[in-house]
Amino acid sequence: MKNDAGGWLKQYNLLIFEDIDSTNEEAKRLVKAGVNSDLVIWAKSQTKNNLSSRNGLAPISGNLHLSILLFPKEDILYSSGMSFVASVAVGQMLANFHPNGGNVSYKWPNEIKIDDRTVAQILLEPYSDYLIIGVEINILELEINKAIDEFMKSFNYWFDIWKKKGLNPIREKWLSKRNNIGEVITVIFGNNRISGVFEDITENGSIKIILAGGQEYYIKL
Repeated sequence: MKNDAGGWLKQYNLLIFEDIDSTNEEAKRLVKAGVNSDLVIWAKSQTKNNLSSRNGLAPISGNLHLSILLFPKEDILYSSGMSFVASVAVGQMLANFHPNGGNVSYKWPNEIKIDDRTVAQILLEPYSDYLIIGVEINILELEINKAIDEFMKSFNYWFDIWKKKGLNPIREKWLSKRNNIGEVITVIFGNNRISGVFEDITENGSIKIILAGGQEYYIKL
């Protein structure tokens, strides 16, 4: 990955807040106010941890609160694959800058771990004409400005690979550091609840689970 420090600022406007309820909520407010260009929203402090509450996860002590607001030109933005792009980008940043970054792993659907401790979470919020990617990272050991720059550089790198080569290179990167494949997971979508052994992620971003009776079941979120 080439050194492109700060180059992402040519593509995204950057908004910085000392304190805010939620960077994802701010992104929605900006869209309602008429904003229609790609943005990165960074808050030094955030009072609402909507990443954890929306996904039923225990809150992490994050100190990097970031949302990317995208107005897509490609339909692929609305597939579940964008979660893998963002996760791999976070993992790449942590691998480069965190003292224990060599122990990064990914847990479906949206967690990034180091030494089996959740240090980051991703939340996708797709709408009819825009997408919000919320990122919460606990990087107390890192210098924040450098971490943001490295994450956005990595995000653009993997996003570009996806647009040019499809999801498979990102899928392979994620699977090489996967955390919970082989474990029993429960997926809730709408009024449906499916439990089974998490076996694989397909090339289109669906997850493959094996039900209690041995049947294969595919879920695309």
